[in-house]
Amino acid sequence: MLTGAILAVGLASPATAGGWPGKGGGHGPGHGHGPGKDDKNSSATLWKAVTATSIRFHLAKLQVIAEAEGDIALVQRGTCDFATKAANAEAAGASAVIVFNQGNEVEGDDRFGVLFGTLGELGRTIPVIGTSFEIGEAFALAEAPTARIVLETTQVTVDTFNLVATSKKGDPTKQVVVGAHLDVTKSKPASQLVFAWWSGEEDGLQGSDYYVSQLSEEQVANTALNLNFDMVGSPNAVRFVYDGDAFGETGPEGSAEIEQLFLDYFASQGLETAPTAFDGRSDYFAFIDAGIPAGGLFTGAEGIKTDEQAAIFGGTAGEPCDPCYHQACDTTANIDPVVLEEMADAVAHAVYTSADVKTHKWRHHDHGQWKKWKHHHGWDGRGFHGSASPAAAPPRVT
Repeated sequence: MLTGAILAVGLASPATAGGWPGKGGGHGPGHGHGPGKDDKNSSATLWKAVTATSIRFHLAKLQVIAEAEGDIALVQRGTCDFATKAANAEAAGASAVIVFNQGNEVEGDDRFGVLFGTLGELGRTIPVIGTSFEIGEAFALAEAPTARIVLETTQVTVDTFNLVATSKKGDPTKQVVVGAHLDVTKSKPASQLVFAWWSGEEDGLQGSDYYVSQLSEEQVANTALNLNFDMVGSPNAVRFVYDGDAFGETGPEGSAEIEQLFLDYFASQGLETAPTAFDGRSDYFAFIDAGIPAGGLFTGAEGIKTDEQAAIFGGTAGEPCDPCYHQACDTTANIDPVVLEEMADAVAHAVYTSADVKTHKWRHHDHGQWKKWKHHHGWDGRGFHGSASPAAAPPRVT
């Protein structure tokens, strides 16, 4: 067991955030990094501390502790990184380090709560833990407090990987590298996510049709829903939501709930929407044909924007929602970035919400009603045949 006084000093400089990195143990209250030794114990008495104001403005300015043999060093977040604070304390002979939060607010960061951080490379042989500003301040202001640190760490070596995708086209001598870190927390969606970019859509929905055709009955039953997004940045846009109940008709069970998910989201953002029907022109068709509920968004193609739609959504009445639909002018310049952002936010909300539902209400795997509807209205997956009325649009779920 390590013993010593808790020394209220700062172990280096400026006000930047730092933390305890993954190497060498856990982090947080009661946990920390002590890469060199396992099961370290420290108990001590706190030296006479300075005032809270002094702590906040002066504690971190000391570059080196002159003498801290056997003591527990108490240091406030800020000025330099945590590894430097820990290294200075260790060099001065401290038996452990407590780093407490900074006690202020910066944009997007509340620095009052329990401190979680990283130390970087292995090398510390003393326990280093983080705690809240409240606890750290209490230690610093107390006359003669005692503390005991019990730290258990486990060091492991794991294999990891980078995920890198390189486009086949473009000048390879002028590469633009776009990066984001892949590290994630243990939290995960309740449902498995499948992201699909279907090929051959313009040639008869070939990719999505093939995908569904290869599913076993069990895989079909395990597919909770399909979200389809075909054109979500039209320059003369209407915010269409696929109508899961098909204007009074019932589509695959759960489609109406998907529609409502989007409607509720847009309502919360103060954005108007309009219904659009399943007309069999997009990749949802194979899913609803298999009895899988579907839903999604659409901002319009060659359809002409009405006066009423222009009054609600802006844009130009009497013109197509996408004047460049299937034409050479349909380039990235033909996208409304504001509309695209609105729809992308709705997509993110729908994916997150639907995937986080532990028990899906979308379906109960009874497709009888849907099959009866298809037979009655002449729906063959790609549209209507026979004498079906266009007004009886099939459940439109993108």
